[in-house]
Formats: sequence, C-alpha cells, structure tokens
Amino acid sequence: MHKEQVTYNIEFPEEKTIKGLLGIATDVPTQVEEMAHTLTGVTFFPKEGKHVTAKMREFSQRLEGSMKDLGVKVVPFESVHFTLPFNKVIKRFFRIAGMFIAGTYEKLTGKQVENYFDVNAIKKSLRRSRVAPGTIIISLGEHDEKELPIDWLSSYKSSSVVTIIELPEHVTRDSDFETHFETAMNMFARHMSHLVLGLGSDFFVVYNFNASHPVYELNADLKDALLSNIIPKLAAPISPIHMDEFTILKNRFDHGDQKHKSHVQDMVEGGKLLAKSGLWPSGKKVADLPFRSKLYRWIGSIHMDQRNGMSYGFLARQMPTKLPKVLPLADAEARFDFIAQEDKSLFKTKEGLLFKFKINKVEHCILLPDVWVLTQRSGCNKVHMDPANDLIKLGLSNGQMQLQLPSALVLDKGVRSSFDTQVILAHALGNVIIASIEKHLDENSVYGKMVEEDGVAISHWHGYISKDSVPDGWHTYGITNPHVACSSPQSAIYALDGKLNTYAVARMHGENYLGDIHIEPHHGSNIIYPSLKELSLFFSSKPEIVSLGNKYL
Repeated sequence: MHKEQVTYNIEFPEEKTIKGLLGIATDVPTQVEEMAHTLTGVTFFPKEGKHVTAKMREFSQRLEGSMKDLGVKVVPFESVHFTLPFNKVIKRFFRIAGMFIAGTYEKLTGKQVENYFDVNAIKKSLRRSRVAPGTIIISLGEHDEKELPIDWLSSYKSSSVVTIIELPEHVTRDSDFETHFETAMNMFARHMSHLVLGLGSDFFVVYNFNASHPVYELNADLKDALLSNIIPKLAAPISPIHMDEFTILKNRFDHGDQKHKSHVQDMVEGGKLLAKSGLWPSGKKVADLPFRSKLYRWIGSIHMDQRNGMSYGFLARQMPTKLPKVLPLADAEARFDFIAQEDKSLFKTKEGLLFKFKINKVEHCILLPDVWVLTQRSGCNKVHMDPANDLIKLGLSNGQMQLQLPSALVLDKGVRSSFDTQVILAHALGNVIIASIEKHLDENSVYGKMVEEDGVAISHWHGYISKDSVPDGWHTYGITNPHVACSSPQSAIYALDGKLNTYAVARMHGENYLGDIHIEPHHGSNIIYPSLKELSLFFSSKPEIVSLGNKYL
C-alpha cells in the first residue's frame, strides 16, 4: 500500500457523539454483554409443536442454560402474561373481521381460493391474555395454526419468536446461498418466526431476515453462537425505518435534470453491469411467501412496515457535497452562533451542527453540511431499476432524516426506504467528514475531490470480497462487530464509528485513503467506490474476487 511521508494523529469522539450525528436518541447497546442484559423477557413456549425430537429437546435445554450463564433473564411463560387493553382488542377485531368479510367475498366470487381470513382468526383477535411487549418466545417444533406462538404477542414490532426445528434433509452445512435463502424465507412464513435455529445432523444454522446462514457445530459450547449471533440479533432485531421518522420534502426532484442525470445514469447502467456478478438475487414478494392465511400475511407486513416485498442489497450514489472548512475550535467559537452543547463533541448552532475532533492533539471542528444520496425504494429490482418508479432520495440534515421523491412516483403504502437507510446515511456523512479533513490536510486529496466534485457510489451486497483482492487504498473494517440485524440502529453506529476510526488508523500510519469496505458479519458488505460502473469493472477484473454468501467471510 502506498505510503505518504506525513502522518497525522486524528482522534474522533466517543460513541455518544456518533449517535447524536445520526439522530439516534434512544439508549442503544452496542456491546454483546450489554445486549445480553437487555434481554429480560426470554421465555420458552410451554406447548411443544409436532415432530419434536430428542435432539431438539436437548438443544433447547442447553440453549436455556447457556443463556442464563451469559446474563440473559429467562422467565416462565406464565410470568410474562399481559392483558391487552380493551381498545386495542376492539381495533384488532374490526380490522381482522373486515378483512375476513373481504376475503370471504373474494372466495365466493372466485377471486380468491386460498389464504383468506377465517373465524379462527377473529377468535384470536379477541384474546386479551398475551405476553408483554418486548418478550421473546422460544418454541420447539411445528405448531398447529390454532396455536402458533406469535398469536400470544401483544406487540408484533417489539417482540420476537424463535423457532427450533430440524432442517430439511437437502440442507447441508455446504449448501449454497440460494438454498439457505429459500429455506429461511419459507420457514419464516410457515412458522411465523423472526429467528430460526435449524438443526442438521451435526451442525445448526441461524436464520434471520439478513438472509445470512452462519453455521455452528451442534454439539459445541453454545456460548460462541449466542455471543456472536443469537443474542445480538434478538437485542438488535429487524427494525425498518418508518415513514413518519422522515421529514418528507414537499418539492419533488427531476431524475433527468442536469443535477441528477449523470448519477442516475450510473445507477441504471452500472446496475445492469453489476447484474452479471449475480450478487443481487431476485427479491421476494410478501404475497408469494407461504403464509398459512391472510392473518399471518398481514402480521408479516406489519413486521416489514407494510412493504410489499424484499430485495437484498442496494446501489446508491451520494450526491456531490460542498465540503465544509476544518477550523480550529477557537475560530469556530468566534464564527458561529452557539445555541446548546449536545455533548462534549457536538454543538448546536444557528448555522447547524458543529462536530469536534482532534488533529495532532489540537481541537478542530466542522459545520456539518446536509448530505444527500440517490438510492432505491425497498423491494425493487436493484440491478434493473426504473428511475421514475424505483428511485428515491435520502438526506441527513442536523441529525434528521429526510426523504425526497421523484416527480412521478406516487407515495403509497408500497413505497418504503431501504432496510439499510440509516447505514446508507451513516456512510454518506462519514464520507463527507473524512473528505473535509483530507482536503484540509491536502488540497489535492483524491478522496476530497471525489466527494466534493463527483460524489461517490455506495453499494451493499450479501457477501464479501476476497481478502487478497482488496484494492490498494481501500480499508476494511467491521469483521469483529456483533451480528446485528440490518435496519437496527447498531448497524448505523458501527458503520460511522468504524469508518472514522479506520480512517484515523490509516492517517496514523501514513497510508493512502481512497475508500473503505464495511463488513457486516453474517449480513454482507458495504463498499465506497468512485462509481458503480467502475465497481462493476473491479468485480469483473479477475475471477474469484467477490462472492455472494459466506465464502470470503
């Protein structure tokens, strides 16, 4: 790797400031030990399902013991019972009864021949005895539709169901991504489960909505699997950004105007080239998943914030950003009108948020600009995009997420931002911070010019790059992070905090910095690159450089 003569000691603030930069106001545990102690309502479903084997019972017992040893609070099922408020029962009843009537009408008129609401669904809606919000139910085997564990949840968003079940015989520890992907999606819909622990002959797989498939030895100590994977994904579950969390701009943007045209063209043409890599598999429509009835399809749509489908990975283009000047803190105090101190490294001024860090032990700061990223709505075909209907624009302004739509796109319940929205914005903000410092240290910085004049491509796929193929000037980070779910606030914190600290290490060693590769263990990779077309050339430059799935993890 190219070495520079000058080294710099750059110190970025602690995690609390990172949360403030991203507008994350809630308490978010990022260390596994903290996560374990937040799980205070883990319970085992008292009723076994069908086809429960001795292997499953033994695994369940070991799992419970290991959880307790790690500080997870495992409680009896009866102790987490909760009485659902009457008004919520009534609301659910009328919602489900209405859909039952509509489904019956469709069936009678021949429009719908299966998966409609039945009387049993209405009876379930009237049940007031549930488990408290935040409860995690672990169950064994395949339960009858009349008694699925998810029917006991009082909140479909804050609680989770974990199913322990044996894998189909065709799934082995060496099965490819597509096999695991199909198996996992079918199991989620069939068992109405957020996490599936699939037992094989001498191994087990942890499935979640990340489309990941980490494999562990069945008879080994379960603490490794719990610490690296299971506990983080229970404490930081899928939590898609809701539309009411954005400031939605009233004015639309024209994807064909001079400002956007070249970047949109790169997304469209670069996407077609990247399609040849096979890294972006076909998505799944919620309607095509094997839910047992409309009731469970409805519950599944709630979990995904009414999305009508899922597609894995994304392509994005960060718009060029006028880089702020890096100023000594004393100069900034004289120039800006301070309102409040958010924490010791983040200040609110009339001009915006002021971010403080150190260069060679001297305090400096920048006034954070708005950052904007062209990306794609959730569920669309990422590598064969229709700009008029699939393109959206994400922004971050003073810690507040913003959303802008193209002129022709209708904002309805099917239009949602990516599950990875906060990660995308974390990378965009980090790119601007680093580019500003690069320009301050070297007016001719390649990275600084790229971000300011052309913007950058940000891409995510569910796989990894061979360690021997990482290009010169690119830096990898994140491999040691817990395996949290995509869309969790933790994933955004890891993205920005890791990026800034990776850059600081590069500068400390005088290394060239042209971009980074953010590894999300058992989720995938995010890469910063000059353009998507150039990224496609890199991926196709030699065989075995990149893969889908865990080959290079």
